[in-house]
Amino acid sequence: MVVTQYKMTQDNIEENIRLQRAGDLA
Repeated sequence: MVVTQYKMTQDNIEENIRLQRAGDLA
């Protein structure tokens, strides 16, 4: 389903942002 796929993509983007910020702080 497109909506579910979109939601998963949004979660992945947010997770990637958190990982990038954690990397910047490290």
